[in-house]
Amino acid sequence: MNPENFNKLCEKIEKTSGFRVYGLYENNLKNIISNYASFMMANEDELIDLALNSSKTIEQLIDALLVNETYFFRHSYQFDILRDHILPELRKEKSFIKIWSAGCSTGCEPYTIAMIIDRYFPSMKDNVYIIGTDLSMQAIDIAREGVFSKWHIRNMDKSYLKLYFDNTENKYFLKKEIKNMVTFKRHNLLQDSFITDCSIIFCRNVLIYFNEKNIKKILRDFIDNSLIQNGYLFLAPGEFHLLHQSGYETILLNDNLVFKKSKNKVESKPFEKTSSNTLKKKYEKELVLKNVKSMELLGNKDETINYIENIQSETGEIDKELLKEEILVYLNNKDFYCFEKRLREYKDFLSEDEYYFLKGISKYQEKKLDEAIDFLRKAVLLKDDYIYNLFLAFALIAKNDFKTAKYFLNMALSLLDKESSFESLIEREIAKKIIIKYLHIL
Repeated sequence: MNPENFNKLCEKIEKTSGFRVYGLYENNLKNIISNYASFMMANEDELIDLALNSSKTIEQLIDALLVNETYFFRHSYQFDILRDHILPELRKEKSFIKIWSAGCSTGCEPYTIAMIIDRYFPSMKDNVYIIGTDLSMQAIDIAREGVFSKWHIRNMDKSYLKLYFDNTENKYFLKKEIKNMVTFKRHNLLQDSFITDCSIIFCRNVLIYFNEKNIKKILRDFIDNSLIQNGYLFLAPGEFHLLHQSGYETILLNDNLVFKKSKNKVESKPFEKTSSNTLKKKYEKELVLKNVKSMELLGNKDETINYIENIQSETGEIDKELLKEEILVYLNNKDFYCFEKRLREYKDFLSEDEYYFLKGISKYQEKKLDEAIDFLRKAVLLKDDYIYNLFLAFALIAKNDFKTAKYFLNMALSLLDKESSFESLIEREIAKKIIIKYLHIL
């Protein structure tokens, strides 16, 4: 990886998004580039060069880099509920308040809580304990440092910036008085003991990455081992449907939901299932697919699968695009057993050409080239698709059949203006670059 071009890429990412890569995020970006290059059949320097000249590619790298990043005042109306209703109530009833930010990433959430308390409830400061936990020690280190970029503060009122941050060269340094209000530690929600005696738990944009069994365990542990009686739980709006656990009462405040530990064993009512058409409206399907690709580029196979399954469970129906992405996650991770299993289960939802293509690229990855070529030829015959032709050319090149490969490379080039069933595999700009490179070599 060329260091000079990598530095140029870091600079472009900061200029484009406001997110500062240098330092603790450099290794993350290098891993993303390596995974992306591998998926796209390109080398790392080719991918960096493309990103420097392609807005779409740079956006995909930024999405992957930021998928697990949070920012200050995310879902701001939930902090309004905290400020206007819950903290005033607890101030009257409790002499000591413990607040747990579970899965806090780089600390924006617990620091947001700390700023609200300092600004609106200064007399409570000595009686409030805020703890932020995350599985990633790297995220905890960043949180403790308290240095943020434009990206993290983009949703923050300027009055908070003036009160609580010092700004130098696009870096925002959180003041010591707020940093000292929050304790950070590494914590595994599935393995470690839960924080006890919590008046409030924030666990937002975390559960959606777990499977159903583990979601139930975590929500049960919050009730049994963490929340005090009448304690509050905040989930992200996209996670409300995951709460089917007894013991939580659904509270409506400011036309928004928060969950409260009930004295009675109340069964939380499941949220109604929606049709697959609603998926596009409710979850902004394009954003969901972006998140899937970003998590995959980070190498988070299990989180990616859980995320897809949780989104699917909300609709109660199979969404074809997400289905194909799930199959590809197994394939890209060379988990051929689960790939074949899912392909059999979902065969009826796939068109014939899609099925043959998936079989073909799995055989290609297994280096069973004759079988790969056979399946990929069937896909090509059924549909004009640049991805199909390109992968058939790859298999033929691996078999040293360069003449035939050149024919299918030219076919792929001629089809770049047509929609592909698997465009998420190799975007058009990268495909064009790869095709031209191989045609030049052959």
